[in-house]
Amino acid sequence: FIFSSVMRIVLGYLFLYNATIVLIQATEVIEIFYDVLALQFVQQLDDIAFVLAKKDVLGVSMRKACTSKCFQTEFDKNQFKRNKKMSIFLKAVYFINLGCILAAMSIVTTKQVKGDYQCSSITVDFGSEIW
Repeated sequence: FIFSSVMRIVLGYLFLYNATIVLIQATEVIEIFYDVLALQFVQQLDDIAFVLAKKDVLGVSMRKACTSKCFQTEFDKNQFKRNKKMSIFLKAVYFINLGCILAAMSIVTTKQVKGDYQCSSITVDFGSEIW
């Protein structure tokens, strides 16, 4: 349980890192739009493949894999009430994560207010065409 929670946090940070890299490398807004559009297309292909597998179009083994239950047991809802140290540790991890995100957001916000991210010059190229 702890490993899966930590991996979810790491996955969230990797997503934010990936989104930042995409935004940094893009020279135009349309490139960001195309990247998001491509991701949406791949996600829709995944959804369509799952629906087809569920309807037995892709074979019996795929239908069984899409409709069978993954877990055969239910988890105890009160498992962390018995272990007080584990409960405190998990809460601390989530609050540290929240604190880091809020600190980063406040740093970026104060820099925006100061004008650190505003451009200092604009270059306009009209080309050589005559209207």
